[in-house]
This record gives sequence, C-alpha cells and structure tokens, in this order.
Amino acid sequence: MRGIFVYCCVRSKLSRQEATMSVLKPAGDLSRGFKAYVQGVRWLRANPRYFWLLTLPWLGGLASVVGGIGLIITYAPELTAALLFAKPLSWPMLGLFYLAQASLLLSGGILVLVGGALIMSIAASPIYELISAAVEREVTGTVVTAPGFGGTLRILWLECKKVVLILTLSVLLLLIPGLNVVSGLVAAFLAGWDLFDYPMARRGWPLKARLRLARREGWAVMGLGLWLAIPFTQMLTLPLAVAGATFLNLDALARDKQLNSIYS
Repeated sequence: MRGIFVYCCVRSKLSRQEATMSVLKPAGDLSRGFKAYVQGVRWLRANPRYFWLLTLPWLGGLASVVGGIGLIITYAPELTAALLFAKPLSWPMLGLFYLAQASLLLSGGILVLVGGALIMSIAASPIYELISAAVEREVTGTVVTAPGFGGTLRILWLECKKVVLILTLSVLLLLIPGLNVVSGLVAAFLAGWDLFDYPMARRGWPLKARLRLARREGWAVMGLGLWLAIPFTQMLTLPLAVAGATFLNLDALARDKQLNSIYS
C-alpha cells in the first residue's frame, strides 16, 4: 500500500510539473519571439545602410494607405448603399444604421491597412530579401539560396500565394461574427509569419512546409507579430521586423538541423 501511495504522490507531482510546463512553454516562446523583434531592430541600428533601405517600403506603404483611405472616403456613399440596408427615417433604426455604417467604414480602413501592408511586402520583397540574407550571412557565415532563375520564380509565386492566404484569412476574421474574438492573436501570427519564412523561401521550400514550421513555432511567431498587430502602426513596425524574423527562423532551422536544406 505504501508503494502505491508513493507512486500516486510521484505521479501527482509529475502531473503538476507537466501542467506548469505546458503553461510556461507558450509563455517562454511568446517572449522569445517578442525579444527577436528587439534583436532585429538592434541589428538594423548597428547596420544603418540596411535601416535606411527601409525608407522605401515605409514611403510606399504610406502612399498605398493614404490612397486606399482616400478611395473609401470618396466612395463611402456608394459602399454604404451597396452593402447596407436603406437609411431609415426615424430612431432607433437610424441609430443602428449609423452604427453599421461606422463599423463598415472601420472594417474597410482595417482592410486597407492589411492590404497595404501585404502589397508593401510584395513590392519591398527584394529589400527584405537583401536584409534577411545579410542577417543570415552574419549568423551562419554564408547564405543558402534556391538554385537558378526557375527557383527565383517559384519563390515569387509562393510569396504571392502566401499573401492571398493571409489576406483571405484577414477578411474572414473581420467579416465572420465570432471569429473577431481571436482576431488579435491570429493577426499577430499572420503578421509574424509574413516575414518569418524568408530563409525558407530562399531555400525554395514549398508553402506547406513553410507553414508547418511556422505553426510549430506558432507562439514565437505570434510574439514577433505582436509588435506588428498594434493598430495603425503596421506600416512603421512591419519593415523593422524582417531582421528579427530572420533571427527567429534561423534558430528554428538550426534546432532542426535544416540550415542547409534546399527543396529542388
């Protein structure tokens, strides 16, 4: 009986330790991703020529957002007429109409920000790739790249598919009732993933393999993306994340012993 009692006590202690670890590991990974962003910003400060290159995506992103918001303001009556019910003449339905209109325009503004950030990511991908490769060269002493012109075209095609996937999920989070409860966390993950997989894209990894690793590192990617999910700051914070995202990804590849793994 004493042996059974000791066994139960040991199992109970192990269960408590496992429960504690199950809580601490996500928190630790979240903190690791959060700190990776800071590490990347410090690297950019130590390498100012790369920092100043980010002026181009900043200006391009700002121009796309200003243009998008201008279009929403210009065509607000048409959008309201197409997507909402007819304007009532009396309260309380009139108040409901104005609330729905404000929600519609706010959602449109958020989509402009998300879409502008994604368009900026595609347009600025050569700059992001240059910075990511410089970080990898400093960390590993070399840069692994997918072979040939065909590899470059495949990487570009995969980047376009990734942007479509992120934009689709972002729209669903905004428009489907109930999903907005977790929209902040999902948006943080998507924002972090957008830059996290540059080293894998360079190696020609297919989208499924890149997403699989990002999901495994989900809490860390989310921690990186928390910096990018602050409302109305994405155009400033997103370009700064590319160095930190590369540090985070190279660490994951090193732990998997896949730093030299290329998909042909």
